[in-house]
Amino acid sequence: MNDTWIWDGTNWTQANPSTAPPGRRFDTQGMAYLPSSQTVVMFGGVTQGGSMFGDTWTWNGVTQAWTQQTPASSPPARRSPLTYDPITGTVLLFGGEGSYSGPTYGDTWLWDGGNWTQQSPASSPPARSMASMAFDSGLGKLVLFGGIPSRFGGTLS
Repeated sequence: MNDTWIWDGTNWTQANPSTAPPGRRFDTQGMAYLPSSQTVVMFGGVTQGGSMFGDTWTWNGVTQAWTQQTPASSPPARRSPLTYDPITGTVLLFGGEGSYSGPTYGDTWLWDGGNWTQQSPASSPPARSMASMAFDSGLGKLVLFGGIPSRFGGTLS
């Protein structure tokens, strides 16, 4: 499906944008809100048949429009969690899975509203897929929870 719904805190309402990402997101594409651009960013996803995508789309809630982005650099195609990082003011992508039969990634990328930039942190969690991430304001840190470690053997960072 490629329908778009808006939650107002009480009810869901279907939006009818003139352009929308293709209806191919079967499982765990990443989405996060980026306050600096007042957009929701969506990256990647997978079809029911197992094909992975590495596209980046943004949703503007004011104009109710999807826009496909064309960043100069981008993570490889995958399904992966995203979350907003208020410390850096960017959206963070970590890890994910490049197909149902691997590879499982352990890399870190930041979206600044126009481009993806790969990071090289001094330490990093093990590669994993199907994890969840969120910012914990009480800790002042990002939290990565769960996931499946390299189910099919190889890892790629």
